[in-house]
Amino acid sequence: YTTYKAMSPGTVMTTAFYKFGTSSLAIGTSGLLLQNIPRPQSAWTIECFCYPTAVTSYNFLLGGFDGGMTTGLQLSFNGGGQTLLFAVSSYGNTANLVNSISSTSLNLNAWNHVAVVFTGTTYYLFINGTASVTVSNSNNIDYRLWDSMSIGGLLHGVSSQYNTWPGYIDSLRISN
Repeated sequence: YTTYKAMSPGTVMTTAFYKFGTSSLAIGTSGLLLQNIPRPQSAWTIECFCYPTAVTSYNFLLGGFDGGMTTGLQLSFNGGGQTLLFAVSSYGNTANLVNSISSTSLNLNAWNHVAVVFTGTTYYLFINGTASVTVSNSNNIDYRLWDSMSIGGLLHGVSSQYNTWPGYIDSLRISN
């Protein structure tokens, strides 16, 4: 990626709590915005460790956007439960490729490994090594979502976030 910024005060790197290395991203009142991420080819993986400290409605772990309010990729708590809503769009915000709830719950106050994998024809959501969602769909994903990737909150326009993740995120990786 070429640009990143905290959307507002509250999101900081903390050395007091981490899974690997010496720090993690502590989500406060905002998240982190990554812009101009190189667009993947036909297959990609996004993974991280997350430590949720509370269950709240539709709080975003990760969202990919086209620079506005169009969601291309969404990972968020599902309406107050410990499961994740996993949505992927080929256009607009209709979640027409994937719109599924994970069959596996996240553990509260513990580190969880979350991975989204696209093979070119199939989308997978893994939680702690278990395939929780599998959806086959060879339609093209809206790769404009890589223009602005929101970590730990939902991007609203280009200057603020809401629905922030309650807890910590560590070792985020995006790879082809």
